[in-house]
Amino acid sequence: MNVTINSPLTGDTIEKMNIGKVANLSGLTVKTVRYYSDIGIIKPQVDINTGYRDFLKIDVAKLQFVAKARKFDFSLDDCRELLALYENTERSNKEVKALILENICSKNIFELHFL
Repeated sequence: MNVTINSPLTGDTIEKMNIGKVANLSGLTVKTVRYYSDIGIIKPQVDINTGYRDFLKIDVAKLQFVAKARKFDFSLDDCRELLALYENTERSNKEVKALILENICSKNIFELHFL
């Protein structure tokens, strides 16, 4: 079930989504979304009445990012680091780019050794 509420702080509309919708939108399985939530990759709110996780659009965006990064063989620790840089408004784009390039280059060099 999806619920739309107005933020008490900004008045903006916030859509809360259930795990099934978030899994569908992110291209991941429900089990994977639950796992990423359990290990802290995303931090959905928990409904105190039902115990169910309530996800927001930002959670979907983070899951989509992690899914793409994992396709490029980024580890979950790499994903955490990239998400931390994303959430840090004082970070520079150079830091993000350097981490991504370092990861991609090191994997490509490793694979070249086996040709």
